[in-house]
Amino acid sequence: MMDIVIKGGRVVTPDGDAELEVGISGETIVAISAPDQLSTDGAVVLDVQGKIVVPGGIEPHAHIGPRPEAPDQTVASQAGAAETTRGVVFGGVTTIFDFCTQRPGVGVMQAIEERSEAWKGQSYIDYSFHITLRGDFPSSVLGEIPEAMQEGFTSTKAFITDHTPIGLSMFARLSIGELWAVFQAVHRAGGVAMVHSEDYDIVSYMYRTMKENGTRAGKANNHPLIHSGLSEDISFRRVIRLAEHTETAVYFVHTVGRYGVAALTEARSNGLPIYGEVLHTYLCFTSEDYKDPEAYKADRRWMDGNNYPGMQYPDDRDSLWTGILGGALSATGTDQGCVPLKDKLAQQTAESWGGGHNGAESRMGVVFTEGVVKRGMSLRRFVDVTSANAARIFGLYPRKGAIAVGSDADIAIIDPGIHKTLTMKDLHLGEYSVWEGQEVQGWPVTTILRGKVVVENGKLLAKQGYGQLLKRKVDQSVLTSPAA
Repeated sequence: MMDIVIKGGRVVTPDGDAELEVGISGETIVAISAPDQLSTDGAVVLDVQGKIVVPGGIEPHAHIGPRPEAPDQTVASQAGAAETTRGVVFGGVTTIFDFCTQRPGVGVMQAIEERSEAWKGQSYIDYSFHITLRGDFPSSVLGEIPEAMQEGFTSTKAFITDHTPIGLSMFARLSIGELWAVFQAVHRAGGVAMVHSEDYDIVSYMYRTMKENGTRAGKANNHPLIHSGLSEDISFRRVIRLAEHTETAVYFVHTVGRYGVAALTEARSNGLPIYGEVLHTYLCFTSEDYKDPEAYKADRRWMDGNNYPGMQYPDDRDSLWTGILGGALSATGTDQGCVPLKDKLAQQTAESWGGGHNGAESRMGVVFTEGVVKRGMSLRRFVDVTSANAARIFGLYPRKGAIAVGSDADIAIIDPGIHKTLTMKDLHLGEYSVWEGQEVQGWPVTTILRGKVVVENGKLLAKQGYGQLLKRKVDQSVLTSPAA
């Protein structure tokens, strides 16, 4: 006997998409069949005629507050686990990745314990953590990486530049020598190394130049001049060479433009296990959309459009679409970090202009609209870039990211007939959003997490704390070839 039977929809499985029925028992998918083949005796029947049934979204890149490692900085005010996951579950997201940060006096395992405690009983959806490593770390940190990965935390993240001249102490950059050592440790432990990849010397020089010229953050679109394509080109290729020498699988967070796509394409064509993420802001907007800081008070949604590196030029956006449609880029993410408006408004100069993006709830609907509807992305590719590839790369597949017998019953149901202009009333997190005013066609209407309907018809049915901490193990194929 099954608890839920989903009927009438176009179901996207690892083999393609077709009109199928999905049977759920407990937390697990137990049957997938042709129409009218499954018994519905005693089951709740979800008739989803005209809708599309996909795996629940996996958000691979989010920064969730509070951040005890940075109590004096605006990142500490980012929305917490309960507030964030309560919002993003409306967007079809069933799994989210946060970060735990090693720092002076706090090693890797303690950082994991701290973050686990902060999330305990808070989340509406399932979750896991990447390990952020801080520059100038003691040698003991390298010894903790294998232990952390044996415990199921199979990904580390490193910054190789500072965001701004005033820096972010919680994200102190690693030198290339330190990154080399981390890569070796991660490779031996069977994990994936994530890199925020920009060239430190170029970024630092451009900040100095902007400061000398008295240039404010939004004037003359200078953000992409500071965090530039040249910086991405040099840093990506340097990191790829390091990865090749150490035989390490690397995931580049927020690939920003054509140079990154070119480097990824070349590396993957050579058989290297190199993966790239793109933010859906980069797929929709460019540096031309930045506003003068004085205009933020009138058009505050653009406060939410900034990440590091920032949005680039129209040809960069075109290259990102080529990459995500063609396979050079593996996943979409958001760099989610919902910051209060008052903190955003305090960041006005090129040196202090802050990141933070309220995007995880909108990601699946926006990628469906821009990818499937407007650009002919296949439904199978849509699943790859919104859930399956993140699950593969970070060691959750096929438990997550697949509608398959034996997988967790994590499902998002998208209504392609919804056509609307997004307002803040459509979103469930934050005071402002870059997505306010965005036209969408197709939007998640039902979210199922481990066999429980947690969102239906705009109503939250989940209970806080239902989300589970996930332990992971990366498949060997992901570590030795571009398998996602």
